[in-house]
Amino acid sequence: MSNKKQTKEYDGLENAVLDATSIKLYKEGKCNEYPKGSIKYQTIVDKFLEMMSGHNKMPAFGVSLHEETLKAMKKGIWVEFIFSGKNIIEELPFESLLMEVDFHSSGFNTIRKNDNLYNGRCVFTSLIRTMKIWYDTLIEL
Repeated sequence: MSNKKQTKEYDGLENAVLDATSIKLYKEGKCNEYPKGSIKYQTIVDKFLEMMSGHNKMPAFGVSLHEETLKAMKKGIWVEFIFSGKNIIEELPFESLLMEVDFHSSGFNTIRKNDNLYNGRCVFTSLIRTMKIWYDTLIEL
């Protein structure tokens, strides 16, 4: 019998985030991590799912570069959903999913961390509203 973790393939971000083992919240480069089961974890997930209501999945055209992503994460608000092992979304492997949360934006790229690097194609999500509802929640945590 093998103890090797099976890779899981997700159909959509809203399904993937429910399996995250923890969430890292970055504010101006400072990071706090919230484990699954904590109140702050659940608040982040609940508001994310509310924001995602009625969204449109778009093709994965954007590309992230590890060093540029690390530099960008020092400013603004970023959320990273952490998973226990390698998974797949939109046929793309990942260990974690990172998003910049911009108050005015009505869409966002999901940056995949794979092999411990933020490199490769991103998944773009178009929202029917702005990210304000999620941003307002995150700024208060």
